[in-house]
Amino acid sequence: MIKKVFALMVLTAFTLGSLAYAPAGKRMNRPNPQMRGGLKTFMFFKAVKDSREKLNLTEKQNVQLDKILRDVEAYTEKIKEEKRKDTFAERFVSDSFDPFKIEEEQKRKKEEIKNFYLSKIKAVHDLLTKEQRQILVDIMKEKVKNMRKARKIKGIRKWREKRMKMQNPTPKNY
Repeated sequence: MIKKVFALMVLTAFTLGSLAYAPAGKRMNRPNPQMRGGLKTFMFFKAVKDSREKLNLTEKQNVQLDKILRDVEAYTEKIKEEKRKDTFAERFVSDSFDPFKIEEEQKRKKEEIKNFYLSKIKAVHDLLTKEQRQILVDIMKEKVKNMRKARKIKGIRKWREKRMKMQNPTPKNY
């Protein structure tokens, strides 16, 4: 009887430990699909900002691009500031708490953010000539390729470090 209880406790501990590490249905090392769009938008504006010299912009294009990039930076800072505020806690404490209104407001806010960035991407598109747009696309493809290569190298390094630790364990200081 004691052996059965002990075996059941060990099985329960392993089960709970495995669930705590990786919940069922959760894919590990996969970016959130909602984040992918934000990352692409960030990469787009970073590529535009970093590749201004390579695009051979005219003076008028430079002025308009400065305005677009300033608008994007200001809006991004505004969004970050709003995320820092803990509005859910304030709403939960209030007497008029309605979680359905919060969800609707979040959906509306996401749509507003998406529309803003898409309008700025469209403004950059309209500002550049076809040749400049092609140069920008080539630069972005190169950046993505370099990011993937760096991520792969980083993964290989982590694997090697883990393997070396397993082969050469360091003594614990008691």
